[in-house]
Amino acid sequence: MLLDSLLVQFNKFNYIFNQNLKEYNRELELELSKQARQIIYIIKFSYKF
Repeated sequence: MLLDSLLVQFNKFNYIFNQNLKEYNRELELELSKQARQIIYIIKFSYKF
């Protein structure tokens, strides 16, 4: 009984943790792609001179 309750609580925590991790990964991917575009722009700009 107690074990079932603990497992339910753990599963809830695990679900929330995974959702937060997915959101964090999305934000990180967006930031990295933004930085990559900036680097590409700088490289293209530097080749013009």
